[in-house]
Amino acid sequence: MDIQETKSYNCKVNVTLRSTIPVVGCEINPSVSVTSKGPFPVPFHSYSVNFKWYKEAEICSIHNDKLATVQCVSCVKLNIPGKESYHCSTKCFLNSWQAHQQRHHLETERRTLTDDAQTIRKLRSSGSWPELCSECLIDEAAMMDGGGKDWFLVSCSRSYVPEVDDLGLILKLDCVAVDLLTNTALSELNQTMTDPVIEFPEAQPRPMVPTPRVQESSSLCSTSLNDFTFSILSYNILSDIYTYQKYYNCPPWALVWEYRRHNLLREIIKYNADIICLQEVQSDHFENFFKPKLTEEGYMAIYKKKNNEVYTGNQFVTDGCATFYRRHLFKEFAKHEVEFNKKTSPVVEALEPDLRSEASKHLMKDNVALVVILETLGNCCIKDAIQSRICVVNAHICSDPKLPDVKLFQASAYASFGLAVAMQERQLGKFNQETREPELTFRSKRFSKTLDYIFYTVNTLEVEAVLELLDHEDVAAGLPSPLWSSDHIALMSSFRILPKKQSCN
Repeated sequence: MDIQETKSYNCKVNVTLRSTIPVVGCEINPSVSVTSKGPFPVPFHSYSVNFKWYKEAEICSIHNDKLATVQCVSCVKLNIPGKESYHCSTKCFLNSWQAHQQRHHLETERRTLTDDAQTIRKLRSSGSWPELCSECLIDEAAMMDGGGKDWFLVSCSRSYVPEVDDLGLILKLDCVAVDLLTNTALSELNQTMTDPVIEFPEAQPRPMVPTPRVQESSSLCSTSLNDFTFSILSYNILSDIYTYQKYYNCPPWALVWEYRRHNLLREIIKYNADIICLQEVQSDHFENFFKPKLTEEGYMAIYKKKNNEVYTGNQFVTDGCATFYRRHLFKEFAKHEVEFNKKTSPVVEALEPDLRSEASKHLMKDNVALVVILETLGNCCIKDAIQSRICVVNAHICSDPKLPDVKLFQASAYASFGLAVAMQERQLGKFNQETREPELTFRSKRFSKTLDYIFYTVNTLEVEAVLELLDHEDVAAGLPSPLWSSDHIALMSSFRILPKKQSCN
């Protein structure tokens, strides 16, 4: 049903994009509000906002004065630039086929199409554009804007995810408030334009680097049938509630949560860890993103959030620690949640009255830890029941370098790696030779330090390999960045459960 226009409008639609640069594969989720322009309030009980997303119309590669209606599916498969694949009609496409086909042959010789390249594209029919729902039919009256551009309607939803075919094109969002009872417009049309869509940056690989295994004493023998190895990832992913007041060196489009979550998830899944410990996981992001996404990847999820919440404009949220484990390898045996401010409360109360106030401000931090005891499942070939249990402590402690005593009150695999004499020079340069710590796991505008650790018990676990570190050269542009979506870097180590030793007679 067509929206009826009125001569005057009582409302105004306000649209804000946190970044005007869209990225292929990353959802654009605008902030939209409706305010009153006059003395009468907005009829919140009976209005809605209609959304229409448009993209610049493609031009025929043969006839520059005509709009494209047909795209060559072979060009899409070969990732040939879209401008070379568009034609104004099927007849135009067939007439130019002999010359056009040469592009396919040249591109095939230059590159090999990978399975990954195929999966990220939604191939179009060579005879027409994709079918749209009846509500998404092109509105002829809205295909021209004030600048004389031609537009194709691509979505009637509030949000939009740019596709590969949108690369290099400008997007436009039209919003209007509508009275549901009378179907009349309550506001003027709000038009919001983006910059051209950019490609998602290619990931930088971080391989696992094996460590030399310590030779076992011949005077001891094992009581377990087989070795059991597992990997664990620790990653402070930078909660979105902490990105609004700093990180000016990072381009705004790479700070948007919809981009960072996509990049973080891609990185986390690629590491393929058996146990994942994430810190600074925003409470709503755990529920509506990380938990469902990693559940699809075969993980079970546990979460402990902080107590102090902040208002983000539409809800109260906080951050916390999230632990994920492979459900085909482990089951939860026990769980314990730690709130460090409760642990420090008896200490503060035991002080002299004139010292309590300062000690309270100094020690009472809203940091938390999540402790879970995992038991390996029966097919993991571990004989001893106690030996088959792993205690995983996922802790987010105070990071302020001025408060080392607070860290000590609240509380490494990479150090054992740093002792390996066979370490390559490239890896050696990423370690502090005095402390045997990584050169950095955190970088901000103020300082770069090692703030992240994976601690383990030496008598029951042995380090098999660690995730390659980054150095100052790798993060020269600062953190976060388009490549690395947190101000911390991920740490990962694979461990072997040491067999229970006894003297051999």
